[in-house]
Amino acid sequence: MKSNELTQLSPNQIISENIILSINQLTKVLNVSRTTLEKYRKQEGFPKPVGGQSNRPKWITEEIVKWIKSSRV
Repeated sequence: MKSNELTQLSPNQIISENIILSINQLTKVLNVSRTTLEKYRKQEGFPKPVGGQSNRPKWITEEIVKWIKSSRV
């Protein structure tokens, strides 16, 4: 899914469709800077990226939602 398509979806649609997000998409969904996202990634409990390429991490929205619900963000 392209970033411009993602911005047309509501947060509920993103969650219900269980979309795989790139790092840029994830910063937009969480409404944080890349620096803040890197701080989150270092926290225990933040979802690990899926896929084999560590230089292009991707996250499943369901895992991000679980993290949000269980953290103090």
